[in-house]
Amino acid sequence: MKFKTLLTIGLCAGLGSGFAAGRTWTSADGSKTFEGDFESFDKDANKVTVTKNGRPLTFSLEIISADDQAWVKQQPSKQDLEAAAEAEAAAAAEFADSEAGKALRKTKILKDGKFVDFEYESPPKYFILYYSGSW
Repeated sequence: MKFKTLLTIGLCAGLGSGFAAGRTWTSADGSKTFEGDFESFDKDANKVTVTKNGRPLTFSLEIISADDQAWVKQQPSKQDLEAAAEAEAAAAAEFADSEAGKALRKTKILKDGKFVDFEYESPPKYFILYYSGSW
C-alpha cells in the first residue's frame, strides 16, 4: 500500500512539474505582461532572451520592470555560463592527466549495440568503490 501511494505521489509530482508555466514578464511602465521562460542574459549587450510560445525573444533589459530586471541580474549570465563551461573543461583535462583519469581511460559505454571509448566531459564528482573478498 505504501509503495503504491509513494509511486502515485512521485508520478503526479513529476508530471505536474512538466506543465509549470513560465515567468510573467512585465513592461517597464507596467502596462503590458507576457508569459515566457528565461533562457539567458548577456551582460555585455544588456540583452535578455526569453522563450515565448516556443520561439526565442531577445530584448533590452531596460524595457522590463525593475523587479524583472533585478530577477534577471540574479540569474547566471551567458558569460558566467561560458566561464563555468571553460573551467569544467579545464578540470576534465586535468583529471584525464591524473592517475585516476589514466586508469579510467579504459572506460567503455554501450552505444548502438557496440562498446566504444567514453570521453569524460567533466571530472567525476563521485566514485563508487566495490571490494569483494573471500573468507
